[in-house]
Amino acid sequence: MRSTAVQPLVEAAVESLRYAAEAKRIAIDVAVDPGLQSIAADPVRLKQVVWNLLSNAIKFTPSGGSITVQVSA
Repeated sequence: MRSTAVQPLVEAAVESLRYAAEAKRIAIDVAVDPGLQSIAADPVRLKQVVWNLLSNAIKFTPSGGSITVQVSA
């Protein structure tokens, strides 16, 4: 584990899936607590977790829907 910046990691996961969301006309809103600078985590695994959650949200959200990714302490 190491100090990992949360916001860039979440934004990278969202960007990697943006095309899939746009194909279904799904809006994605991201809200990261500005006070949450970094956490002790494995950045590769954390990005994988965020990616998996977002991928499933896109898969199961009806076309024209919306997804909110919210990260807070």
